[in-house]
Amino acid sequence: MNRNAGYLLVLLLGLVIGYFAGREHLKYEMRSALLSAAEGVSESLSSTFGGGGSNDRRDRSEEAVQAEEDKENALRTAYIDEHLELYDVSAKYMESMLDGKVPGVLFKLRNSGERSLDKVEVTIYFKDSNGNVIAEEDFLPVLVSKYSFSADSKPLKPGYIWEMERGKFYAAKKVPTEWLEGSVEASITDIRFTE
Repeated sequence: MNRNAGYLLVLLLGLVIGYFAGREHLKYEMRSALLSAAEGVSESLSSTFGGGGSNDRRDRSEEAVQAEEDKENALRTAYIDEHLELYDVSAKYMESMLDGKVPGVLFKLRNSGERSLDKVEVTIYFKDSNGNVIAEEDFLPVLVSKYSFSADSKPLKPGYIWEMERGKFYAAKKVPTEWLEGSVEASITDIRFTE
């Protein structure tokens, strides 16, 4: 009797699982069919009454967005090249209270332009003894954000210089041991203007 009860229990469990799995599959199939039908009706109506399809409008919109992004990128790049100076860049092994001896980075930024910046991203490229770049680290010395807990979340204003607080440095913990101490290149890779 116990054996039959076990079989019956397995059979019931299989039926319940099959019922719910089948129900979810049917929902999925119905949703897919409705979406396909809606797209077909939309394309049909738009080609009949609109002249061009919604895809043409979408393509033009995407092109406009891309053109605006390209214009913004060119503006940021020009500002970096003409008005921002990254200098006094140094990298060497430094003592960290938490991590011991780690690659540490120091640098300064000067904004000689006429706009304030809410974000400045600096990328440091670490090189080996052959001069090959083997790692890179991104740092955000300037980052104004409503989510920042730091009281030092200020923009880099025109004419201002940013420098790391004395006695501190950026730790570059992911730099491999093949790095030749002091061998780095640095560049400003992104900015955001204050609105």
